[in-house]
Amino acid sequence: MFTQTQTITVEVDPQAGTLSIDDNLVWDHHINFIASKIFRGIGALYRLKKLVPISLLLPVYHALVHCHLTYGITVWGCSYKKHINKLQVLQNKAIRIISNIPARSTVNPEFRKLGILKVSDLYEFEIVKIMKQYNERTLPEYFDNFFQCPNSIHHYNTRFSQNQSLFVKLNSSRLSRNSLSYIGVKFWNNVPTLYRTLPYHTFKARYCKFILSKY
Repeated sequence: MFTQTQTITVEVDPQAGTLSIDDNLVWDHHINFIASKIFRGIGALYRLKKLVPISLLLPVYHALVHCHLTYGITVWGCSYKKHINKLQVLQNKAIRIISNIPARSTVNPEFRKLGILKVSDLYEFEIVKIMKQYNERTLPEYFDNFFQCPNSIHHYNTRFSQNQSLFVKLNSSRLSRNSLSYIGVKFWNNVPTLYRTLPYHTFKARYCKFILSKY
């Protein structure tokens, strides 16, 4: 159990970075850490944009910005909107530099053109990938009974069970609503049915394009 003032740093991979966990799991410390990393990446992009073509800026973005956004996002991506917005503002700056557009220009078309998901959509996409793996039974055995399938409640076919939907467990606390067993099911049930039965790698590509199409 965490104390009122305790902050714990868990080293998941010394080469990749750390996850800073606060007592209320709001992830503000960790997001500030990510923001500092991304800010330095933006500085590098800004210095390079006059020296190299846009095609070379994109790999730099993935190496210095995107990797920090995706690292551990399935854990901290449920943070408060104000914390996620801080990262979104920085990601927008990076995209504007890559696309060489003015500071106040709309960035949605540029995200779509570059094939890059926004922070909140990155979180949803990574969670949905886990849910797809669950439906294909490729996750560790620990997850076998993690979610509630329709046939675990009744044994007759319904449209709900046939389209691979899952039951959402009712939870009242914020931490419970941000758990994989809750938010994962909500995200998965929002995936259009026509994508759910696709092979995993095809699913990833097409669902990513589906999200981008809404920008």
